[in-house]
Amino acid sequence: LHRFPTEAGGWAAMGLALCRRHTLATSPFPPAASHRAAQMLSHSIAGDTSLGSPRVALSALLLQSGDVQGALDAAVSGLTWLRRRMEAGNGPRRKLTAGLRLARARALLRLGRLDDAATVLQRLSAGGASQTVDDPLSGFET
Repeated sequence: LHRFPTEAGGWAAMGLALCRRHTLATSPFPPAASHRAAQMLSHSIAGDTSLGSPRVALSALLLQSGDVQGALDAAVSGLTWLRRRMEAGNGPRRKLTAGLRLARARALLRLGRLDDAATVLQRLSAGGASQTVDDPLSGFET
């Protein structure tokens, strides 16, 4: 954080801290704070392509703040990023893949796309972490 705001990691840490504060809060999270956290997470993702956690957090935050399509887009973007990482020879990130798939399923449910959400959830429950390695997007349409 000492290099914030010039380092993507600093943006990620601040955005993740705000998200954590939001999940622990007993009162509603102010829209301005939610928007600021989303900006920080987006900035960190744009600034450092190796960061994974902000991708899941951004999707969850957007879903909680009512931007369901934005949450779906963030989850799909994260899954696409994972696919590119794997194609480049980087190792699998099973927890991250599962988190992004779950975020995707939650957004699909909120959009009323029950069949698509069920397909995503079935793949998660049937294969566990082992299936999440093959292809994060696994041919599903957004």
